[in-house]
Amino acid sequence: MHGFMGKILWVNLSEKKIKILTRDEAYYKKYLGGSFLAARLFEEQTKRQNNLTPFSKQNPIVFATGPLAGGGVCGATRLNILSLSPETPGIFTSQAGGEFGPDMKRAGFDALVITGKSDRPIWLNINNESVSFEDAGKWWGEDRVTVYQQISNQISRKTDKKHSIATIGPAGENQVTTANIMFEPEHYAGRGGLGAVLGAKKVKAICIGGNQKPVFKYPDQVKDVNKAGAQRFKQGLESNPTGFLGILRQYGTFGLLALNQDAGNIPVKNFNRSYIEDQNAIQEMAHFNIKEKFVGKMTPCKGCYVACKKQSKENSEHTALAEYESMALLGPNLGITSLSEAVKLCELCNRLGMDTITVGNQIAFLMDCYENGAIDEDRFSFSIRFGESQKAYALIESIANRDGEVADIMAQGIEAACQALGEQTRPYLRFFKGVGTPAHLPKTKPGIGFGYHHGPNPGDHMKLEHDWIAASP
Repeated sequence: MHGFMGKILWVNLSEKKIKILTRDEAYYKKYLGGSFLAARLFEEQTKRQNNLTPFSKQNPIVFATGPLAGGGVCGATRLNILSLSPETPGIFTSQAGGEFGPDMKRAGFDALVITGKSDRPIWLNINNESVSFEDAGKWWGEDRVTVYQQISNQISRKTDKKHSIATIGPAGENQVTTANIMFEPEHYAGRGGLGAVLGAKKVKAICIGGNQKPVFKYPDQVKDVNKAGAQRFKQGLESNPTGFLGILRQYGTFGLLALNQDAGNIPVKNFNRSYIEDQNAIQEMAHFNIKEKFVGKMTPCKGCYVACKKQSKENSEHTALAEYESMALLGPNLGITSLSEAVKLCELCNRLGMDTITVGNQIAFLMDCYENGAIDEDRFSFSIRFGESQKAYALIESIANRDGEVADIMAQGIEAACQALGEQTRPYLRFFKGVGTPAHLPKTKPGIGFGYHHGPNPGDHMKLEHDWIAASP
């Protein structure tokens, strides 16, 4: 078998048992890998289950790689994570970059299926087909970066083998529906609330690695594919250095703020406008300014010649340079014109383990409701309006910890929040089936609006065709 390891790791948290399942070549030819393989494994695990709910122990969460993971091919490191979502009806597939997928192959597996529910906080240590259930009680309540650093130091003292670490934050522990999963300090499976699924299972972290390698039938051709892609990318960059790919290469997706502002495709004050009017804010997001203040060195996924992932120059302790979606939805969408203030909100979400896109939508929804009198200010002894960044910061912390009535309402998801706050708040929702709208406007990109409604995941800009407003070679 080529490209695949031929093995699936199945972990039962309730019984603290594992199985290593084998699959033949015909199975892989049929289900390919990635989200297709994850969906098939989910179906196999749940087809006899009745009344499955996101937080029930019977709900599996599946991590699956593709056939080229571990081959050094651009884009092939991406990992698919699938489970029944607490945020929207049905299953949801989230994706993340980084090395977790290739390191799963190095451990000997094409996929990891986690079922059951632990009776105490744990983290999984997976090394070359060996699995141990480690105590995570001392880390329960800690932010994700702290836990990542401590596990990484602990593993590094015991082995020099390559390993990757997935973690959840307090939001996942508290089963907040916007909770996500962090891979290393800078990659995220952000959408669908899958961090809350791990939190319900009492899994704080997963460390995976080993020294095995996938075997490719035509290894030289695999390398040639990546070389050809890199050459074509270089040619495109030389012919149009300020185009879409050039922006990603130089500034990361952070640089798309200026591009989308020019295109009228940036959400402002709960999507009520599609461009920023504040000239100082427009000047601050100009490429030469963000390069000077915010954009640090490249930290690309292995084999990737786009290298959109960057470190933060403004603060070296930040997990990574914030992404466009996060900046737009926690910046102008909240009426916040300072990029530094928006960066602080993004970093807080990252450390607490929350999806910046849906959180940005939730807070903008509340701001719009208060601005228009849809929520009585006396009801909760709380109010928040556009531009109030300090209140937004405090609210994010409160939602992650379910601290206070408003925070607890928002932690349950937007549909539950709308029911609790009243139907008069519904006109201010900018959601698709419970999932917050990404920072690409359907009125500017009509095709993307169709995808938000009818794509494999609702409200997901990563699984649909974008209108070509930023097309370049």
